[in-house]
Amino acid sequence: MNIELEIDSPQNAAANMQKDAALFDAHEARASRNIHLRFYSWIKPAVTFGYAQKPEKIIDLKKTEELGVETAKRITGGGLVLHQPNELTYSLVAPLAALPRGIMPSCNFISEVFIRALQKIGVQAELAARAGFDGEYARDICFARPTKYEVVCGGQKLLGSAQKQGRHSLLQHGSLALEPPLAVFAEFMDMSKLNQTNLQECAGREYQYTELAEISGEEFKQLFKAK
Repeated sequence: MNIELEIDSPQNAAANMQKDAALFDAHEARASRNIHLRFYSWIKPAVTFGYAQKPEKIIDLKKTEELGVETAKRITGGGLVLHQPNELTYSLVAPLAALPRGIMPSCNFISEVFIRALQKIGVQAELAARAGFDGEYARDICFARPTKYEVVCGGQKLLGSAQKQGRHSLLQHGSLALEPPLAVFAEFMDMSKLNQTNLQECAGREYQYTELAEISGEEFKQLFKAK
């Protein structure tokens, strides 16, 4: 099975979400049998919301605008996610038949690939279910607690994810902070609600998002080469 790997340059929030939506729509329209894995980051601090959320009921949008924090909606579900420059974000667009059937099994499958990539750089990452988490996602804030199919390190969420399934294809989004959250986020939300960590804390060194994209991308290529 062919996998197209794209390590994209940082873009603003609207452009990142529009590109992912366009990739999914094109894949769905063609009923493509290829897999497209896009890694990217963010030019400015940003907040994205799940497709069913009403942003104005969750945070003060006027305040975020004043602070220069961008906002955008995802076509995937889940809760609010904070983003910042040098974060590793991914979107995986794939035919439904390429992954285990069902949202939970397919999310588990993708998380396991990232766990293998993280373990190769010495991070003690594991599936949240194995660390004792068995709940559903926090509806307002994605990183308030891990779901059982997400990736944790030291009991805190490291890699969050959300998925959309169409007739032929799926799109999965994921977000992995490489550095501690920026102070600007505390200006408009209660950061004590988050149960998250970052790669710098887990790995004991700094990484650029392009480095981790290459490591993770290679893990995906090896996996699907074998199929």
